Amino acid sequence: MLNYKEAIDILFLDVEMPKISGFDLARELNSKYKNIRILFITGHKERIHEAFKVKAFRYIHKPLNVNDIYTSLDEAIEDLWPEYIIINNEKIYMNEIQYIESMGEGCALHLKNTTVISRASLKDIGNVLNNSFFQCHKSYIVNFSAITKFCYGEVTVNHKMRIPISVRRRKDTKSMYFSYLKDNAKIL
Repeated sequence: MLNYKEAIDILFLDVEMPKISGFDLARELNSKYKNIRILFITGHKERIHEAFKVKAFRYIHKPLNVNDIYTSLDEAIEDLWPEYIIINNEKIYMNEIQYIESMGEGCALHLKNTTVISRASLKDIGNVLNNSFFQCHKSYIVNFSAITKFCYGEVTVNHKMRIPISVRRRKDTKSMYFSYLKDNAKIL
C-alpha cells in the first residue's frame, strides 16, 4: 500500500493488520495523499480516539452493518465531491448554502460569504436540494449543517441569523433535524 503509485481518494482500513498497524499506515498515507478519506473498520471501540489523531473520516465497528458501510461511503464521496446546483449560470455548492429566503418572485441564497439572488422560486430550488435542507417556514429553507442553535420556534444559523419555524412545521423540523444530527455526528 505504501508503494502504490495511483491516487487514493477513499480507503477502508482495518486497525489490526500484519506488519504495520492501521494507524501507522494512515499516518503515512495522510502525508502522501492530502485529500484521502480513511474509513477505519475495527472491533476495538476503545481505540476510537487514536483514529481521530490520524484524521480518520469514519470509524466503523465490527460486526459490519451494510447500511453503515454505504452511509459512510456516501458521506466520504459527498465530502470529496460536494453536490452543487446551478443558479444564474453559477455553480453553487450545497454545503456553502446556509439558508434560502423567499423574496416575492424569486429568492436569496445566503451562502457562507455572500448572497446570490435568483428568479427561481423557493419551491423550485427546494426540489433540487439534498436531504440536508428542510423548509421550516413558507419563506425559508434551512441547511441543517448551518444550524448552531435550535429553539422551539426558531433556529439560529451561524450564531447570528434567526430563522422562524412555522407552527405547523415545528414537529417535522425538529424530527428531521435531530435525525440529521444522529446520522451526521462525529464522535470525539
